[in-house]
Amino acid sequence: MNKNTTKLLLGTSLFSLMCLMASCGKSQSSESQDYHNTEQVRRYKNKCADSIRTARGYDSIYAKYNQLAAYPIYRKIDSLEWTASLGNAIEKSVKNSARKIINKFFADLGSLLGRYEISLSDYTCGEDEDYFYFNTNTNAVCKNDLIFTGINLYPENQPDDEAPNLCGITNEFNPLIDIVQEIVDKSSYDKTRKDEIMNHVHNLVEKTKDKLIASRKSAEQQYADYYLKKDNKDDIAVEECGEGDRTAGYGNFQWNSRGCVKKVLHTQVYDSKLPVAFFGDKDAEYKLISLGNDKWQVQKKTASGKIEKTAVFTDKGHIEGWLCFDDIDAKNENCFSYEPGENMGVHVFYSEYKIIKRAKKKWVPNKDITRQINSLTKQMEKVQAQSDELYDRLETIRNYADSVATVKASQRFRSR
Repeated sequence: MNKNTTKLLLGTSLFSLMCLMASCGKSQSSESQDYHNTEQVRRYKNKCADSIRTARGYDSIYAKYNQLAAYPIYRKIDSLEWTASLGNAIEKSVKNSARKIINKFFADLGSLLGRYEISLSDYTCGEDEDYFYFNTNTNAVCKNDLIFTGINLYPENQPDDEAPNLCGITNEFNPLIDIVQEIVDKSSYDKTRKDEIMNHVHNLVEKTKDKLIASRKSAEQQYADYYLKKDNKDDIAVEECGEGDRTAGYGNFQWNSRGCVKKVLHTQVYDSKLPVAFFGDKDAEYKLISLGNDKWQVQKKTASGKIEKTAVFTDKGHIEGWLCFDDIDAKNENCFSYEPGENMGVHVFYSEYKIIKRAKKKWVPNKDITRQINSLTKQMEKVQAQSDELYDRLETIRNYADSVATVKASQRFRSR
């Protein structure tokens, strides 16, 4: 390679490198400027939007909106509804009788330990509405676990070491037995004597459990005319808390009436020759009719009373049945829906709700409490309507301010 060629290549490379460096410098400068402009635009838009919102009275409207609160009223309504409910009446009866049994149990337990010169009172720290307290390793015992002893919260589940809260029976007296065991272990007796004491404690606990269960069942029976059970295994003291969680109590009676038991039969069938045009008449009543041997027919009763039927078709179908609770005044009813097939035919969905049993009596809440609830409900609806109106005004101002600020920012920075 001659010297001239070498110089040419070196010169070309140097020029390319300089161009690249210049390009990079320009790019970084441009990116920095773009970021600066973006941040500047954002600050300008926010300042502009704030000014517009202030001019339109946004802050004063927001202050009024913030003062309106329907939730406290709702909480008051919820509390009154529980006070007037069948569930509260049953729970009060259960707890009143159970507390007497538990107080007697503690007295008997103190006497039992006292015969061995062991003082239970030396380890007690008092109680509140929900717990008994002790100055031991297990320092609290839940009263509900004592009152609602024997409740099988999850009867369909087998005991699971990894999920003890789903094992079924409530913890009952176990924490209290642990406390007594700890107290007895601190005594100077040998193992034989300690075992003797604990055997007496266990016997007392088992007798108390039997009394509590009998007392609870008796209290529930006092109100048996007002509610139903699905079957003998159905324990009304199991309260559904949502998301599969359960506790002991009667809270479900506040919102889930047990006035009647319905049998639900849900049927799903399909036929490739069912015409879509037969369905979808909003003024007509539809009914799925079983003809036996997997044969079906859809009946339509038009607004004029005319009866029309599809051709009989055959399908094994998918049929499910279950029981559910409803209000004592509930009626038999049907639910019909359909869905056109992807290529042809129609899927038919039909549910029948039949009353199979009603409670003997209807629970009627206290009239004075009902009047309070109705008054608070109207008050809550009024507050909610005012809240919704103010919220809509705030949204309108926000949207207007953001829109104007965007236009102004665009005009200001595009002209530069």
